[in-house]
Amino acid sequence: MLDHYRNRKTGPEFAIAVARCQVHDHGFTIYPPGHVPYGRKRVAPVAHEGRELLRGEGEQGASSLCWEQTIFAAAADAAEGKFWARSSPSSDDWRRRTQGRWLALGATLLGLIGVEQRVRERLAELLGLDCLDLVEAARAFRQTRQWTDRGALIMRLLERLPLRRSLCDDLLVCGAIAGLWGRPSRWNPGGPLGGVMVSLF
Repeated sequence: MLDHYRNRKTGPEFAIAVARCQVHDHGFTIYPPGHVPYGRKRVAPVAHEGRELLRGEGEQGASSLCWEQTIFAAAADAAEGKFWARSSPSSDDWRRRTQGRWLALGATLLGLIGVEQRVRERLAELLGLDCLDLVEAARAFRQTRQWTDRGALIMRLLERLPLRRSLCDDLLVCGAIAGLWGRPSRWNPGGPLGGVMVSLF
């Protein structure tokens, strides 16, 4: 049952619903696809209604996912040698500290850092990556401190991800497996194409 709406200054940037289970008296927040609790930016390249965000959308041959509209913007910029400003207003997401945090978040989400080998293998399977490729990428990530190299490693892995409808859900589940947030569930009131992610807290 809908309990109330909560305003957001970041993340989806519109009020999101908070519901309450009448049986268990447990509250949970309903996030649009690709968003997570306390997240300032989407994790997966999907619009609020769930469709994939493609680079060059509307153009002929637009087929690659637009990772630049996600937390992976930090890796995309780092890979090109673009470093965000060291100082800017606190409301500005594009600061150097934020870029470093998003690089680490993206690396953890993909299993490059912060997870045990068995978890890395599980993440590789879920994402459709070759396990050996992910293990080698994790080793290379640990061996370099250069943001350009780390960003390039992350972007190469993202480019290898199979383009599929379940990618958003798979990334959110990877985050839960890596210990970044709670287990997401899908609420799907509109049939196979509708639905939003529900994170239980």
